Amino acid sequence: MRTYKYICKKCHSRQTNSPDQLCSKCRYAEKSATKPCIICHDIKTASPDGVCWRCRKKVPMEEFDENKLLKEAIARYKRDLMVLSHRQDGLSYGQIAKITGIPVSTCHSIVSRATRSLSISDESPAWAFDNKDKT
Repeated sequence: MRTYKYICKKCHSRQTNSPDQLCSKCRYAEKSATKPCIICHDIKTASPDGVCWRCRKKVPMEEFDENKLLKEAIARYKRDLMVLSHRQDGLSYGQIAKITGIPVSTCHSIVSRATRSLSISDESPAWAFDNKDKT
């Protein structure tokens, strides 16, 4: 009969000999748990620092400055918030692009991503995708 040193510290039901005190099922779940990248928010990553492979190429670990990355993320959130508030006010994508200085396709992407992330109900907000103004 096999003897075990530990009880899994996560599920508290399975026995294990692993030094991290996790059973194989909980270890796999922890390893495969992903969250959006803290920089681009597009690619899901399981890395402990929350940076995806694409952003890691742009910012190698020796140049990794958390404050700079946070400032860039805050600037991106402010830009997205500005686009969404203009869209909610009824401006067209073309008008928003002119005001913010970003391409129309980026305005579309920001609104689309925000609408998808809301997914609280089956209905999209009325202001998000008015078909009358594609300019």
